[in-house]
Amino acid sequence: HSSPAAGVRDDWWNPRWIPFTHDGSGNHLCLDLDPSEGGTVGQVITVWHDSGERALLAPSLCEWLAQRITTMQ
Repeated sequence: HSSPAAGVRDDWWNPRWIPFTHDGSGNHLCLDLDPSEGGTVGQVITVWHDSGERALLAPSLCEWLAQRITTMQ
């Protein structure tokens, strides 16, 4: 089990977490297609290979991209 943010399942890994980034060391940002109660399908979460923390970064991929664009300006 993991230590998830609200709205994220407490799984260590879930096949419905779809990685869309990686760092070559097993760490990913994932689209969460299986959120827990209070979460949103498609929210962006962190999945680190050696940590149980599952942070919620954005409620959607579009919102996550908008955040990245804002920080680049």
